[in-house]
Amino acid sequence: MADGIYTLDEVAKHTSKTDLWLACWNHVYNVTDYQEDHPGGKEFLLENAGTDATTAYEDIGHSTDAREILENFRIGRVADEDWTDHETKKMPQVKPHGIHVVNNLPPPRTWQQLHLPTLGFGLVSLVASIALGRRFSPLLHRFQSGGFWKGFALSSLASMLIAGYVSLWATKNFQIAHKDFQSYPAHKRAKSMSARPSKKKDINLGVLNARTYQPFPLIDKFNLSHDTIRFVFGLPSENSVLGLPTGQHIAIRHVVDGKQLARSYTPTSSNKDRGRLELTVKIYEGGKLTPYLSKLNVGDTVEIRGPKGEMKYHKNLVKELGMIAGGTGITPMFQIIRRICEDPRDNTKATLLYANKTEGDILLKDELDEFADKHDQFTVHYVLSNPSEGWQGKTGRISKQMIDEYLPAPAGMDTKVLVCGPDPMMETMVKNLQERGFKPPGKISKPQDEVFAF
Repeated sequence: MADGIYTLDEVAKHTSKTDLWLACWNHVYNVTDYQEDHPGGKEFLLENAGTDATTAYEDIGHSTDAREILENFRIGRVADEDWTDHETKKMPQVKPHGIHVVNNLPPPRTWQQLHLPTLGFGLVSLVASIALGRRFSPLLHRFQSGGFWKGFALSSLASMLIAGYVSLWATKNFQIAHKDFQSYPAHKRAKSMSARPSKKKDINLGVLNARTYQPFPLIDKFNLSHDTIRFVFGLPSENSVLGLPTGQHIAIRHVVDGKQLARSYTPTSSNKDRGRLELTVKIYEGGKLTPYLSKLNVGDTVEIRGPKGEMKYHKNLVKELGMIAGGTGITPMFQIIRRICEDPRDNTKATLLYANKTEGDILLKDELDEFADKHDQFTVHYVLSNPSEGWQGKTGRISKQMIDEYLPAPAGMDTKVLVCGPDPMMETMVKNLQERGFKPPGKISKPQDEVFAF
């Protein structure tokens, strides 16, 4: 109920993936169903589960749309005794301790102050030359009759004009020393010495955007089984690559019943598949997004963003890699298996335990069998809880005995086990692996963990 009142101690009791609460701005939110929709990924919510996440939320920064969506999950407010006055802190103003003053010289004389005395000096010299010329003209007449004094007067006038121009130029240019550093740039930009990029260089980094949803058109769609559909979405061009690191996933967004929902899916295609994105999706009758996907027609567009997730697989990540998958949890495993088998430089030995109800529920079986037949480094064991009479594989549920028999033993950084499937199954598998000696993952799995839970 949106009008409930909860203490922070009560909020702290809800920290699991299936029961996740947090507090923000003195309101309490049940974000259990918001994990897949959260723009920053469910990792942020899990890290702050059961706490007052106001500071962490503000530090990351969220759009107005994200805040409006979060309001759909508000169940009440924080009790008065735990109320916190959340005030926005302003950035302190930092004053420099030492200031180097560059304009502490005497104020410069303006060009008028320098120029006028120069003109005055020129006029005085002109008048003096004329007066002295008339007085001493008899004595100097022998040099040149009248012509000398005319020349002297003209030269004085020329000197006056030149001196005035020089004083104006000097005054204008030498005032720079009295300007402060705010008037001129600190330095002149040096010419770049790096070589210009080659026009032939064309690196395709991928079309995905981790922050922004983009529309992708559906170009093909076909059924793999009674409840499983493969969707093929087109990229902007036939040479485009998705740009999704191996082990990560994408999010699809859609508005259902007035609420914006998003779900994560791992493509079965890779960056080698130019111009296309393939998703293998199991349709659930009670699902929130899969019914919408099942009704898509060729030409319709869906909003997709990514990459998402913590896992980034690279070749020879470990010597031996164990995998436990249930149902649709096979998709991230398939992505990594394909990467291992298609890279001749990757020597990782991978073993998969894959659980389903019936043989018809096994997704990507043909592809998995083909990889197992062609590559000795990959082995798959199917486990069915409701097998047919002619089933030759494992039956029941994945047990601790199966884990001990088929998957690698703990060996530090040389082995790792990946787990993906329904939450109850994953919790059981992590517990079994822990009993075998593996260190369990934290609330959010990291690539360096001995057990990585998708």
